[in-house]
Amino acid sequence: MVYHINMSPFLSIIIPSYNESRNIAAGALDAVLQYLESSNYDWELVLSDDGSTDETPEYLDVFAKKNSRIRVLHNIH
Repeated sequence: MVYHINMSPFLSIIIPSYNESRNIAAGALDAVLQYLESSNYDWELVLSDDGSTDETPEYLDVFAKKNSRIRVLHNIH
């Protein structure tokens, strides 16, 4: 049996957050996305919210619509 392995690099980035709406609004995630979209990697971006009490969950959901390779996990603090 012969296995074919995809040799292109795959990168998974997980970014945890808790009450980070101010940093998200300032463009912190935009810089990460810009880098990933310009790279030669096959990538995914997982944004994990730890039960934020500010607008972080909503900001993450809106941000995830920018690229289908972005996923948001909403967790209970």
